[in-house]
Amino acid sequence: MTDQPHEQTLIQSVSRALRLLEAVAELDQSGASAKRLARATGLALPTTYHLLRTLEHEGYLHRGEDGAFRLGPRVELLTEHGRAAGVASRVRRILEGLRDQTHAAVYLAMYDEGEILVADVADGAATPRIDLWVGLHEAAHATALGKSILANLDASARADYLARHRLEPLTRRTVVSRPRLEEELAGSGRVALDREEYSNGVMCLACPVRIPGSQLVPPLVGALGVAVAVPAGEGTGRRKPPPTDIGVLESALEVGAARVSRALALVDAG
Repeated sequence: MTDQPHEQTLIQSVSRALRLLEAVAELDQSGASAKRLARATGLALPTTYHLLRTLEHEGYLHRGEDGAFRLGPRVELLTEHGRAAGVASRVRRILEGLRDQTHAAVYLAMYDEGEILVADVADGAATPRIDLWVGLHEAAHATALGKSILANLDASARADYLARHRLEPLTRRTVVSRPRLEEELAGSGRVALDREEYSNGVMCLACPVRIPGSQLVPPLVGALGVAVAVPAGEGTGRRKPPPTDIGVLESALEVGAARVSRALALVDAG
């Protein structure tokens, strides 16, 4: 007879988090507020807020501009098999290695069914991620990750994306002119740059991730990026240079992006 797990060995917070994920999945099309999820699961509202924030931070939930929670990109990794599991494990180690090398949070973004989303983030206590107060799917024009992907889409896919997304001004540095953005994308080269265009005091760099001849439809397009703080100068109101030299970050990113591309190509070929 199989032994039943003793009740005291169960982790209550894990059980509660799974109940929240199930509740969000049932309402994923319309999304659900924290209060609605608290009622649906019978959890106290403060507990619900803490768990939702953790699940959002880890990428299992996404909070929209309407405040409603929906399933996040990492949930897809749990529902896929074989090849996708291999992708996740291979790429995750590369992201963590790049994080430790650059001393900065590392992001992997992907183009999927016409949208640009954050697929994974490697961060830590000493390398916290930036607050994505506007989702990447609505702010690609203002981020290095988004610009790197847009620059590597074919002309029709890029035109389709820009036709469906407004170029909102997130900071005073955000490019909101489509001709100017197109010009910047055309000259972005290997490394795309966002210097306080998405968030004041934050600079991001990104390199494209692409698999030539991929059997995936559409061909896989993504970007690997790092975010570093650009602190204000004391009493000047101006920004100091980032703590890590940009050239060093660019070199590390290019190597990391090439490694991610190779890892995904190996899985795709298998």
